[in-house]
Amino acid sequence: MKLAIVIPVFNEEKNISRLFLRLKAVSAALKKDFPQLILSLIIVDDGSGDQSFELCREQMASWGSSGKIIQLKENCGKDSALMIALEKEEADYYAVIDADCQTPPELIPEMFSRIREKKADVINAVKQYEPYPLLRSILTRSFFLLARLFGITELKRGSSDFMIISKRVRQEVLKFKQVKVIFRYLVKWLFPENIEIGFEPEKHTKSTFSLGKLFRLALQTMIFFKNFLRFNYFLILLSLLALLSLIILLLAGKISTAAFTVYLLVCFAFQLLVFSMLVIVAEYFNFVKFQKPYSTLIQREEEF
Repeated sequence: MKLAIVIPVFNEEKNISRLFLRLKAVSAALKKDFPQLILSLIIVDDGSGDQSFELCREQMASWGSSGKIIQLKENCGKDSALMIALEKEEADYYAVIDADCQTPPELIPEMFSRIREKKADVINAVKQYEPYPLLRSILTRSFFLLARLFGITELKRGSSDFMIISKRVRQEVLKFKQVKVIFRYLVKWLFPENIEIGFEPEKHTKSTFSLGKLFRLALQTMIFFKNFLRFNYFLILLSLLALLSLIILLLAGKISTAAFTVYLLVCFAFQLLVFSMLVIVAEYFNFVKFQKPYSTLIQREEEF
């Protein structure tokens, strides 16, 4: 039986040494609990602008098990990095963790034991709390509130890419490799029944996921779950009804010209919202365009 640990890396030079130190401890624990287990480590450097790739190469030399490091030509995004890793490595199970040490790799042995015990295809690690600044916390809460209002059950606060999936999940996920995807939500959509395990992100580590990336992920999520786009129809209908009512009231002499102007401005504000939704629709068509073949994104690949 083979377990592949998959780690996308982007500008994580400050965390590489500590990450590998913890991975070596995880490797020892797995080999102790599962003597017949074949362990593999797949690092995908997502076009880092620092020394992440070089540091990973140095650490891989003393990793102690088989491994592979892939460097991409440019920053293609975490989801593409994960898809490339899945395409490049065959295993029975895949553990996906972050390189910033916010997802504790020490949890992998327990997760691996539980997914095998339950004979499940997916086990998700869910954050018990989110150690974010006030602004990001407010934005995150607002986003998930909006998701609930639109009935998107696949979205859950505390969800992360920290998971272990079976080779069956890998096979199904790779059927979508020709289009851009959001990995965690694709897995959730394909396999809604899964096991969950809680974890606490480290407070002293700082995530490299900026507010800009957070906004883009939120926008892509709206696109991925097209329920959000249905709000556009509601805005158009409401705006047309309001405009029609205003015209009728004006013609009947029920409102003054000044009041009509104010109400017209309100309608204009609704139209701006409609325009914003149309921008999202345009982004949707850009998002779902065909993904370049992953082989064209790889700069180099080395095995250890």
